[in-house]
Amino acid sequence: MSAHVGIHRQKGLTAVILVLGLVLVTGCGGGGEKRIYQPNPSGQVGQPMPLKIAVIELEDRSPGTGFTNWNTFGALTPGYLYWTEFQKYHQTHFGKCLAAELKESHLFEVVDYHPDWERVSYGFRSYDLIVTGRLHQDTFVHTMYAYGLACSPCWLLGLPSASNTREADFEVTAFKSLEPDRETFTHRIKFHDSKIDGLFTSHRKTDFPSIRGVVQGFDLSSYPEFDTDFCPTELLRPNFLALRNGLAEALKRDAAE
Repeated sequence: MSAHVGIHRQKGLTAVILVLGLVLVTGCGGGGEKRIYQPNPSGQVGQPMPLKIAVIELEDRSPGTGFTNWNTFGALTPGYLYWTEFQKYHQTHFGKCLAAELKESHLFEVVDYHPDWERVSYGFRSYDLIVTGRLHQDTFVHTMYAYGLACSPCWLLGLPSASNTREADFEVTAFKSLEPDRETFTHRIKFHDSKIDGLFTSHRKTDFPSIRGVVQGFDLSSYPEFDTDFCPTELLRPNFLALRNGLAEALKRDAAE
């Protein structure tokens, strides 16, 4: 009898933790918004460069997927402070978001996106420029804070209930389709994002809930509040702006030579 009571109590505690975490992350029940990458405004004056560009998805060289499961029983252990739930995430198609940036810039006549080399292998020579690169890291870590048996009072006092961090590192290169051995341009992008969840913490919109769902293996396609391309606009916009301007300048210098 006591074993059954313990199991039901544990299930109830787990449910409370999950519901509280969802409320905190989504801003106390507010509906989520689409987090699709929004390119920088064009600002282009005059005609675009007469170039046809193919953006091919970055080669994934990141460490790989995988995760560390959290221990639900830890919340009942006195002095148990925190545990890491998931890590080593990489799902983002940064190349697709970059293609949207280059297309919206109106600096180039044509910008096409291809998810892999196979889709463009027979026609890549019809493009003037190939833009691709390598994804070195896209890591996500979610940490839960339990505070032992005093978890609820601690959370109500405003202490953190969870924290999320994400680090990404990728390199973009461009070369002429007829000169694949000579890089015309290269640019490296890194960003770090972090957020602490708590009762009194500012709940800015993030794609962390979507990342957690993907890592857990959930199909989020039927949940519009989790609609994201995992390219944080606020972090990538300045990086992509510098990239597209640098690429344009490199192409102008190359044409002048």
